[in-house]
Amino acid sequence: MAISLVNRYYLHKLVRQKIAFNINIKGSNISINLIENSLNLSLKKLENKDQNFQLELLINMHQKLASNPHIFPEKLLEIENKILTILDIKIDSFAYLSFLNKLSDLAKKYLGQAMVVKYWRSSQIALDLYLFEVNNSGELMVKDSNNSYLTQEQQEKITQWIEKFIAQCSIIIRDFEQTIIAETLKKSQ
Repeated sequence: MAISLVNRYYLHKLVRQKIAFNINIKGSNISINLIENSLNLSLKKLENKDQNFQLELLINMHQKLASNPHIFPEKLLEIENKILTILDIKIDSFAYLSFLNKLSDLAKKYLGQAMVVKYWRSSQIALDLYLFEVNNSGELMVKDSNNSYLTQEQQEKITQWIEKFIAQCSIIIRDFEQTIIAETLKKSQ
């Protein structure tokens, strides 16, 4: 039994919401997809009829609960976690790396290499976040190549790190936030 097209669409939408991180820049909330095309790969791996059936049931339950998410929020979250577990979608530091380096390159255009390195490192120290290393050219690298999956707390710290970095850059570059918003939107189209 394959997953129906309607449920595939719903699943894509749900996963896009859950596998994205949001940065808040001066009231604009930007959502960045962390894992491209991962859902298609995961659905191909689901050849077990029991898993497909269970996934269909979970999707239907999620749809019903999502219509009134404030009534049973814990149950909704539990179902979402079960869906992501079946799909075996997990996030590691490498998922963030591409966006971090694009942001770094954009900042280097305006601030120069030395300031970008200084801002990345100072905001990293403030959050006690050492999953990434910032080299002297402003390029970010994952510190541990045997990186395990990130916890929700680590993902939140990375988002805060990005927001702090942008805030520091914005002190010197007027309208830097709008530049990032424009660049992010341009890349997503």
